[in-house]
Amino acid sequence: MITIDEANEFLIHQLKFANWKEVIQRNKLEFLKLLVPYYAHNIYFQNITLTSIPASERKVPDEKAIIVAGLNGIGGNCITQNSFLDLLLKSLGFDSSIISGTVHCGESTTTNNHVLVVVRLSPNELYLLDLGVGVPFPEPIPLHNLPYIHRAVGHRIMYRKSTNDFYECVQLDGTLMGEKYEDNETEFVRYDFTLNPRTIDFFNEPLHLIFTDPERSVFFEGPLLFRYFTENENGQMLDDAQLTGDRKFILIRGDDILIGTNETKLHRIVTDYEDTKATILKYFPRLSKENVEKSLDFFNKKRFV
Repeated sequence: MITIDEANEFLIHQLKFANWKEVIQRNKLEFLKLLVPYYAHNIYFQNITLTSIPASERKVPDEKAIIVAGLNGIGGNCITQNSFLDLLLKSLGFDSSIISGTVHCGESTTTNNHVLVVVRLSPNELYLLDLGVGVPFPEPIPLHNLPYIHRAVGHRIMYRKSTNDFYECVQLDGTLMGEKYEDNETEFVRYDFTLNPRTIDFFNEPLHLIFTDPERSVFFEGPLLFRYFTENENGQMLDDAQLTGDRKFILIRGDDILIGTNETKLHRIVTDYEDTKATILKYFPRLSKENVEKSLDFFNKKRFV
């Protein structure tokens, strides 16, 4: 549980959303549409924290640990990012809940390995929020008005109702790293989900592998970080989030570094983690140098075993 005072402190000092009270009183949907870029700019999706600690300390976080990480602006993976977001929204009076989905990640895929948030604004208005994944997420997705399509690096990402009670997030046209599919019929279902409300404790079993198994978990394959960012014309990082328009994002996934917008991309492959370290410290300045170095040392040792 988060108190209203803690929520206010977080919104003003961690997200720098100074006028949130005025916005939420005026229009709750407008608040959600602004909350997304503030959150995605300031609170990072990342596996640095997890991989910088000893194996004996790695476990699925409980509500207390999620709140501590959230209020401190540390960020993390889906259960930290989205469960904290849900707790924040509840403290502000929203009708929100966490739900489970399945991210399709090859042989390491386990059912219900993803945490998302849904917010009901009225009997006929239901929105999806997902700020705990390494994929651009520009605004609340209207689940009552699907399909919904947005673009990343010139390719479409679609949310649609699937069979029975399932919904899907589908990559069209090409990969997030910018490579085109061979034909227009190719699709990749990034994840699917249902609207069944879950508790944080529900995820202890499905996320156990994700947090503890270096041989099977995608979070132990290499650095995995995502955020939106702003910079000046000289490439210096700015504190203020870009709230509208074609926002820049950075995705670091193993040896791949992607900087993109809705339509553009700059993709490069790094040959060693020294280059990665410099990039992380520049684009993710809230992460401590010590934790970044510990994490990259872990990945280096795993790479050469």
